[in-house]
Amino acid sequence: MILSKVSVNRPVFAIMLTAAIVVTGWFSYRQLGLDLMPKTDPPIVNVSVSLPGASAEEIETEITKPIEEAVNTINGIDELRASSDEGSARITITFVLERNIESAVQDVRDKVATVVRSFPRDTLPPVIQKVDPDAAPVLTLVVSGPRPARELTEIADRQIKQVLETVEDVGAVTFIGDRHREIDLLLNPDRLNAYGLTVDQVQQAVQRQDVEIPGLHLEELTSEVVDRRDTR
Repeated sequence: MILSKVSVNRPVFAIMLTAAIVVTGWFSYRQLGLDLMPKTDPPIVNVSVSLPGASAEEIETEITKPIEEAVNTINGIDELRASSDEGSARITITFVLERNIESAVQDVRDKVATVVRSFPRDTLPPVIQKVDPDAAPVLTLVVSGPRPARELTEIADRQIKQVLETVEDVGAVTFIGDRHREIDLLLNPDRLNAYGLTVDQVQQAVQRQDVEIPGLHLEELTSEVVDRRDTR
């Protein structure tokens, strides 16, 4: 009623007001951002735990179920999914949209910390992180050639990865399908039984030998000499 009365009594003012609204809307529309992947913060938390050499059944019993039982009591969970593979477990926790992701991550850390002590001895520390769309890779490079995979990995590491890591705004550079030098120990069960040894004892013996021991440090007036011994 007031708008129509003003428009009738003051038509020039009504026209100028309408024009101002149209011009403001036009400039606002031109500056309106358009993004195929807008900045979002999805309330999803991933928990990854590795136990090298363990079967999927052992991972399910010793790691996955205790974590599920612990985090299931957290408030605001919308969906809880878990997978147990050979040597690793992965738990994905989806919270309701109203839940603050930072506090949700902290709650997950606190709950997982209560069951870590019950994990097997060789279990690696759990990795807990929230889902970040900005962390997804935007560039993928494929390296191929007639050389062995281990040699290609070394070339990609020294000539590509280390160079890309120095580029501004590069967050991380990761490998997929890389191959590194390794030594496989094939144990004879009969010989282990004859000597009364277990696989864990052999593993611990190898780990004790693969160490670097500081030797001596000599200082002279014009030079220094450092000696180190490698037991490998």
